Amino acid sequence: MLQGRNSGKKIKTINIVKKSFSLINKKTNLNPIQVLVSAVENWFQIFYFSSPIEDSLLLGQKISNKRVSVDISPYRRISQAIYMMAIGVKKSSFKSEKPISDCLTEEILNAYKNSSSR
Repeated sequence: MLQGRNSGKKIKTINIVKKSFSLINKKTNLNPIQVLVSAVENWFQIFYFSSPIEDSLLLGQKISNKRVSVDISPYRRISQAIYMMAIGVKKSSFKSEKPISDCLTEEILNAYKNSSSR
């Protein structure tokens, strides 16, 4: 469960995504959902080669814990790519005059074009 000042604001988040999708549609004349899927695929390809394929997990009871190597599922890698995009949007919009919907639009379009904003 999220905690902090932006927890529980689903309507606000939905409106931000709607504004961002309308901006994407105006800029590219493409379906914003398809642009988002392509952006996540591009992020996944970048993240796939830099992320580990295996992770360690603690198994055991109270006293004896043992680390076991487990494979990371592709769903988790995609979730991590989306999480990294969200963190980038949050950092770029924090203490900025630019609205968060514009930052989200730029992040999605940069990931779609495989380019960097810097």
